[in-house]
Amino acid sequence: MASSSTKIDSNLLKNHTSDPDRIKITKTNLCFAEEQRLPNSKSHASKTSTKNPVSQKSLNKFCNRVHQMTPEALNEQLKRRKLSTSGELDILRHRLKHHYKLELTFGCENPSTMIEQPFQYIAVLDFEATCEEKPDNDYKNEVIEFPIVLIDVKQQIIIDKFQSYCRPTLKPILSTFCTQLTGIKQHQVDNAPTFVEVLHNVEKWLNERNLLSTSNGHKLAFATDGPWDFQGGKS
Repeated sequence: MASSSTKIDSNLLKNHTSDPDRIKITKTNLCFAEEQRLPNSKSHASKTSTKNPVSQKSLNKFCNRVHQMTPEALNEQLKRRKLSTSGELDILRHRLKHHYKLELTFGCENPSTMIEQPFQYIAVLDFEATCEEKPDNDYKNEVIEFPIVLIDVKQQIIIDKFQSYCRPTLKPILSTFCTQLTGIKQHQVDNAPTFVEVLHNVEKWLNERNLLSTSNGHKLAFATDGPWDFQGGKS
């Protein structure tokens, strides 16, 4: 989301769907796997070796090595661990360091097999919304872009995407501040469906991929970069 001060009324997600119980929003983040508990061991991670001085020393040493690696060496290490090599250099470094921390935590080279995965897919959302540089106290943000990136948790890859602009109805004209902040142009929202229509399209998109059914357990979690995308209230 472009601004952490922008908040979306979560009631919109609840009120504008034909069956509100079908879309269950779970506040999580992309690193949720690291925080999951091992079966039958609620406090395993908190007791493991990352807090041990020897392991912490190993972790620090490895992190220093990662920062000194060439892009080629970094890719080689990621491939050896069957991790994705896509992304900017800083992202690749973070991915490798995070994986090594899990290796220390769980004592194996493939820690993902040791982690309980409650969800098969993560739908990452990053709403853009109407905004003002100096909003009134009663200013209400409206979603003007509804993007989703669908991630397969087991494969750790992006498998699908959804994107749609939304036409605001409370304040149809975007402020100059909003356009500059989000990069969204007036004509893009003028020609877009309303948020209600887009939400129905999202529901259809998810249903086509059988992601809202709970017959085989919870398949899908929604993730955002912070709570603002789902947090109700004023900007």
